[in-house]
Amino acid sequence: WTMLLASLTVWALVARAVAPETGPSQTVALVLIGFMIFLGMLEQMLLVLPLPAVLWGWRVRLLPGHVRARTEVTAHVNHVLPAGSE
Repeated sequence: WTMLLASLTVWALVARAVAPETGPSQTVALVLIGFMIFLGMLEQMLLVLPLPAVLWGWRVRLLPGHVRARTEVTAHVNHVLPAGSE
């Protein structure tokens, strides 16, 4: 329902923006607001798509020292905040 409502809102904004009685500043404002809503819709659609993990390989990469670094951080946190000090 949210995407339908957003689509109708974008359509109404664009329809109002191209109307002959709309002034230039109103046209720019309506188009910018409609474009921002459209970008939000696009973001939501991309978040729902089941994209393969290969596309994210450039960012999500396990390096050889990944496990060791995580252990060092955990040990440091345990040293700073001893167990039971909460």
